[in-house]
Amino acid sequence: MAAALRIGVIGGSIAGCAAAVAGRRAGADVTVYERSRADLQERGFGIVIPPPLHAELVGSGYLDAAMPTAPVGTRVWLTRRPGGRSARELARQSSPVTPCNWACCGGRCA
Repeated sequence: MAAALRIGVIGGSIAGCAAAVAGRRAGADVTVYERSRADLQERGFGIVIPPPLHAELVGSGYLDAAMPTAPVGTRVWLTRRPGGRSARELARQSSPVTPCNWACCGGRCA
C-alpha cells in the first residue's frame, strides 16, 4: 500500500493557501506553516481581486462563499512626507474590486 502524499507549504499568503487547496484536492495531507500569530490577523487586508475573478474562485471552491468581502468602487492614491502624519490625495480612479480577508475566517487555507 502506497503512503499518502504529505506536503508542507511555507507561508499562508494567497499563494500558500492556493497551493494548500490544490494539494488537498489532489488527496495530499497538507500542513501550512505560517510565522504570523493569531490566525493570520497580522497579514493585513488580504487580497484584492476583480469581481469576476472572485466569482470564479468561489465557483471553483478556492474561496469560501461565506468569506467576508467589502466591495470597493474607487481607489484613492495618497502620499505623505516621510515621518509625516497627514496625507494628501494624489488621485482617484474607478476600480471595482472585491477585497477578501481570509483572517476573518480564522485563517483557514484549505
